[in-house]
Amino acid sequence: MRRKATAIALLLLAGAMAGPAAAQSGHDQHHSFYEAWQRPDGKGSCCNNYDCRPVLFRDGAEGIEIQIEELNGAWHKAPLQTILPFGSFNAQAHACYTMVGCRAPGGCRPHFFCVVLPMAM
Repeated sequence: MRRKATAIALLLLAGAMAGPAAAQSGHDQHHSFYEAWQRPDGKGSCCNNYDCRPVLFRDGAEGIEIQIEELNGAWHKAPLQTILPFGSFNAQAHACYTMVGCRAPGGCRPHFFCVVLPMAM
């Protein structure tokens, strides 16, 4: 019984911690847009309830680059196939991604699902 109570408490704590992180990233504010976007690879929605957010972008030498706050603001190339063929609903770029490889020698890097750029680019 005690183990079950501890497990429930840990799950509640994890949920409480994830909520502010998602809200801080801007995901909660724009979730209704994100969940309607479909992944170019045909695997469903771009949104996984926490992985989309407004981002800074630039047109780099090798294509569109997204600034990743979780990696101290480092810039990472967004694969061309992840850029959706329409402009964003506001003047910001938005990206849906998750961090991968964090336990590998090369360290964390973003895996992009979808990127939407502002209309006037």
